[in-house]
Order: sequence, then C-alpha cells, then structure tokens
Amino acid sequence: MKTNVFYHGDCLFVMKHDIPDESIDLIYLDPPFFTGKVQKPKNHDRVCREHGWDPGAMQISYDDSKRFWKEKGTHERAPEWLKYIALQRPDFASYLYYMMERLQQCHRILKSTGSIYLHCDWRAAHYLKMIMDEVFGYKNFRNEIIWRYRRWTAPSKKFQNMHDTIFFYTKTDEYKFNRQYEPFSEKTRIAVYKRKSEGGKVVQDKESPMTRDPSKGVSMHDVWEISYIHPISKERVGYPTQKPIELLKRIILASSNPKDVVLDPFCGCGTTIVTAH
Repeated sequence: MKTNVFYHGDCLFVMKHDIPDESIDLIYLDPPFFTGKVQKPKNHDRVCREHGWDPGAMQISYDDSKRFWKEKGTHERAPEWLKYIALQRPDFASYLYYMMERLQQCHRILKSTGSIYLHCDWRAAHYLKMIMDEVFGYKNFRNEIIWRYRRWTAPSKKFQNMHDTIFFYTKTDEYKFNRQYEPFSEKTRIAVYKRKSEGGKVVQDKESPMTRDPSKGVSMHDVWEISYIHPISKERVGYPTQKPIELLKRIILASSNPKDVVLDPFCGCGTTIVTAH
C-alpha cells in the first residue's frame, strides 16, 4: 500500500480497492453533517480546472447516496431501526446508509491496535453513534469527546450551538493510547507546589504521597475547549468547515506513534495531513 498519498475520488471506492485489510493505525473522519449543503473551497472550481479534475467529483458519492434507497436495494440490507427511519425520512436514511458503508470499510482496514474518531454534530450524532456501535461494537466505545468553541451566531428560538461531537472507538481492547495532559489552572498550580516536599514528591499529607510529576499537568478530559478558526487567521485556507490543527494534534498524539499510518477518508482541506506530518 502506498503512503503519503492523496486520492481524489469517492472514499468508499478508494478504501475498497486501494487499502488492504488491517493496514491503518488511526482513522479520523469529518464527513458531511447532513446540512443539505455541498461544502467546497471558494477556489475549488479553478483548482480542479488547473489539475484536470472533475469539479463535481467531490459531491457525486453523496448525490448517489440519495438514490440508494430506491434504486440499489439497500432497504433489504439495512438494520431494522434504519428501515423505520426510511419510512419517515428516506433522505436521512440514505445519508446514514452512506455513512454505514464507509464505516464498515473503516473497520476492515483498521489494525487490531487501531483507533477511529468520527467527527459530527447535533444533526446526526445520535444516529451515527448507533451505527458505530453496530460496526465497531459498543464494548469498543471509548469516549464521546465534546469540542467546545465560541463563535457568533444569528439569534434564534433555541440555545446556541457551540460544540461538535467526536466519537472515539477502537477495534479491540489492545489499542495504543498515549495519555495527554493539560496545564494546571493557576490556582491548582499554586496549591500543588505548596505541597511539594524536599524529596521532589508532591504530597497531600504524610500518609498519602502523590508521586505524579506536577510539571505534566492534569490528564486531559473529554471536553476540549479549542477556539474556532477566526475568519482572518493565518491558519485559514478558504474551506468553510476547516478544523483547527490543535484539534487534530490532540487526536494524532493520543492514538498514534511516529511512522504510523493515518487515514482521513473525507480529507476536507487537508488539516489531518498537515498535522500528521
């Protein structure tokens, strides 16, 4: 299998035909969120013309998925709960089946020691969780990570949406995980160093020594407060749903080691590629 490669096409086809079984260490997916929009960079059409690519290739697979339910007999192969959704929301059921096919391929190509992170939002998160449980198994569910950010949104008659969800699953119990740390708050840092003994250990009292190195900080929790990329930030490349490098950095450092193979089936503007390198 080739590595350090960018494929232009439907990720389902690429995974089926170009990626062998159990060859990937880490998968991060940031698929369409069922917003009804086709997301593409502002200069997408120009870049496609310059490279001789089909400008519509990035949306062909999703448009096809809308026809799956009627034309390709997927109703018979779908889980019962998905058939029920199809009776009321055939468009949504098609989107979920579109995701299920790709997640099944992700399971096939992921190593037994590998991890997968699925990025989604409130529109489909609960249903995608059911698909992940079916494909990877509930016992391999590790975390529901909340990416909390701040951004200005138009007033509406509901609470403002200020977070995305990232589901963290593994293929087996034998997965790699590198513990990540966050800095202590200023108040906690002062309290810790006041209790530091002459021997270099952090102690609460004589009976309960804490041998943890306070310089590492506190173990990272599952609510990540990372700023949304500002419209005029140098990190911006023009892709409307671009994710911050800091977000991908946490995932890649936690669930992979140097020289591991990382796959982003949807790729977007390439944040995963940049961060992995």
